[in-house]
Amino acid sequence: MSVSLPQSTSTVAGLFLPLAHQGGWDEVLLVVAPLALIGLLLYVANRRVNAKLQQAGETDTTDPTSESEDSPA
Repeated sequence: MSVSLPQSTSTVAGLFLPLAHQGGWDEVLLVVAPLALIGLLLYVANRRVNAKLQQAGETDTTDPTSESEDSPA
């Protein structure tokens, strides 16, 4: 008694086709995509820190007429 399995011609099989080996570009994306995301997050964080440092420098409330340690007593 011979049992034949049905052919995989459904649309579900077609959905997984892009996940098959595509000559290397898909493996490159597995490395490049997370690195790009980390780089983007670092870029955004750096801009926020620089903006806060610039804002803190503009709102510096030190009194320019106060005595400094370098001036003679």
